[in-house]
Amino acid sequence: MRDEGFSEDRVVFVAVLLLALASGATASDQRYLFNKLDLAAGKSPSAVATGDFRGIGKLDLGVANRDSNSISVFLGKPDGTFQRAVDYDVLASPLSVAVGDFNRDHKPDIVVADRSVSRVSILLGNGDGTFQPHVDYPSGTGTPPALYFIATGDFNNDGKLDLAVANIDSGLIDILLGKGDGTFLPFIEHPGGFGHPDSLAVGGFNNDGKLDLASTSEGSNGVSVWLGNGDGTLGVPQSYFGDWAYHRSVTVADYNGDGNLDLAVNGSQGIWIFPGKGDGTFGMPMSYVPVGGDDLISVDIDGDGAPDITGASAIPTAIFNTPVAALYPNRFDFGRQSLSTSSVSRTATFSNAGPAPIFIKSIALTSLNRTEFTETHTCGDTLAPGENCTITVASTPVTAGFKWAYVTILDNAQHKLQEVTLTGTAVAP
Repeated sequence: MRDEGFSEDRVVFVAVLLLALASGATASDQRYLFNKLDLAAGKSPSAVATGDFRGIGKLDLGVANRDSNSISVFLGKPDGTFQRAVDYDVLASPLSVAVGDFNRDHKPDIVVADRSVSRVSILLGNGDGTFQPHVDYPSGTGTPPALYFIATGDFNNDGKLDLAVANIDSGLIDILLGKGDGTFLPFIEHPGGFGHPDSLAVGGFNNDGKLDLASTSEGSNGVSVWLGNGDGTLGVPQSYFGDWAYHRSVTVADYNGDGNLDLAVNGSQGIWIFPGKGDGTFGMPMSYVPVGGDDLISVDIDGDGAPDITGASAIPTAIFNTPVAALYPNRFDFGRQSLSTSSVSRTATFSNAGPAPIFIKSIALTSLNRTEFTETHTCGDTLAPGENCTITVASTPVTAGFKWAYVTILDNAQHKLQEVTLTGTAVAP
C-alpha cells in the first residue's frame, strides 16, 4: 500500500463500507462495521507491507515513513493489535515497501524504494522481529530520481527473489536480480510503457512459467504489460486503456475463474477489469464501482475461494468477487392432476450471471411433499461465468390434496441457496 499525500504521523486501519459486486457493471451496497485501529508510526507514513517477521504465525507490519526516512516495524499481538513501533533508518523519502526472503534463510526481509536518492534499501531480518541495518543499491536514472513503487518476484527463474522498481520520472522499469544471499546485481533498465509508471503488479500472464509485469502510469488512463523472457529481462510493453481518467493502481488475480490472470485497475471513475486471455494479451475492460485509495489489493476477504478487491485509504471500499446465480422460472404450478399420473415436464434454467464460478454443493427436492415430484438436472459441480444448466421437474402425486415442494440448490453464490417452488392439487380419477 502506498499514499504519497498522507501526512499525519499514524497508520490508519478502518473499514466502514463494503460494496458487494452484483452482475454486469453494478454493485449492491452491503455495510459492515469494523473496529478502527490507529498506530503511531514515523512522519508521513506512505506504504505498508505485512509479514510474519518472527515466524510464529502472527502477522506483523512494516511501514515506510516518507518524511522521517525510516521504517516502522509493528509486531502483531494474539488479539489482533500491535506492539509499539520500532523504527529503522533508511535513506531518503521511502515511498514503497515490500517483504521477501532475499537471502533464503526463511526469515522475512524488508525492501524499500528511496524515492529521492535513486536507491533501494534492503533490511535483512533476524527472524525475531528485528532487522539489520539497511544496505543500499542504485536504481533509476531520473533527474531528479523518483523511485515510486517496488515489487518482488523471481524474474530469471533461478529460485532467488529479484526486485522490480518503477521510476516515475524517467518512465523506466528497473530489474535488480538477486544473488540469493541478500545482495543484488546492478539494475537493468527497461523502456517504460504509456506514461510514467507509478504502480506495479507481478504475474504469469501468458502461462509460460516466466513472470511478467503490469504497471499503471501517473495521470494516464493506460495500463502497460511487459512479458518476461525468463532471464531477468522484459519484452516490449503493450498498453491497454480504460476510461478517460487517470489510473492509480493495478493488481492481478483470476477474477473470472478461467485459469488466466486478469488485471484490475483503479481509476478515478471506477475499477476496470481487463480479462486475461492466457497468451499475454487482455480483452476489453469491464467497469465496476470505484474503490477508494491509491493502491488495490487482491485478497479473498469473505473466504469463498474467489479473489476480491479492496483499496488502501482512510475509508476503504471492497468489491466482493461473488458468483451471482439466476434461476428462471422459479415457480411451477401443475394445477389439478389425477392421482397416480405424471404431468408434463417443466424446465428451469440455472445460470451464472456473475464474474466467478458457482460451485454447486447439491440439488435436491425438499419439503413435506417432495416424494410426489420428480427432478433431474444437467448441472455439474461447477458452473463457470456465463454458463447455464437445466433443471427438469414433474408432478407425480400418489395422495389426494394440495401438494407443494421445492427444488433446493445449495452453492456459493450470493444468497447461498436458490429454490424452485412446486405446487399442485391431486384429485381422484
